[in-house]
Amino acid sequence: VDYIGEIRSVVDVGCGIGYSTLAIKEIFPMANVYGTNIDGTKQWDLCKKLGVELRADIEEISQADLVVAFEYFEHFQDPVEHLKQIVETLQPKYFLIASSFGTTSIGHFISQKYNNKIVVSKGFGRIFNRELRKMGYTQQPTNIYNHKPSYWEKTR
Repeated sequence: VDYIGEIRSVVDVGCGIGYSTLAIKEIFPMANVYGTNIDGTKQWDLCKKLGVELRADIEEISQADLVVAFEYFEHFQDPVEHLKQIVETLQPKYFLIASSFGTTSIGHFISQKYNNKIVVSKGFGRIFNRELRKMGYTQQPTNIYNHKPSYWEKTR
């Protein structure tokens, strides 16, 4: 948190039941903190009860200094294309990302689409990280065990 500095806006994409979103709001009390989720679901309803500022689509948010994506991108058939949409829409300076490509779990794909090809998910994390680098982000060193979540900063 000290390294990131002042944050005006955060988007917790796919915020689940909203506990991480609320914790982020405590860490950055002066920031506008939004969670995204699917409207009409039980998770959406619980988030609302907890007071999470929700949006159904990132297009409803103009910009974010920080995007938090915990166990999120592996739920997309084409995660790189979705990453590009997030970067173009929100123009974040920072990402905190924890994805489990290749693990078997509800909603995870066993293969992902990349450059109009199907790629087995097991090694998809390397592809995903390479694409982040192409977009101008650099993974920053942290003391976080196993770099999960990984911390990325826009450096160019």
